[in-house]
Amino acid sequence: MGTGPAFLSYGFRPFFFLGSLYAALSILLWLPMYAGELDAHSAFVAVDGHIHEMLFG
Repeated sequence: MGTGPAFLSYGFRPFFFLGSLYAALSILLWLPMYAGELDAHSAFVAVDGHIHEMLFG
């Protein structure tokens, strides 16, 4: 093992951490979009994006 911080001891750890932050921030952004309080400037409504992700991942 290296002498650096444990956070950087394996290559996947920063990516898992950043991925979890992205997921949490995406939910905070998605909720007002879904409620119609925030406009996404997209050709699709918020539900269409959710349907796409549920079907195609």
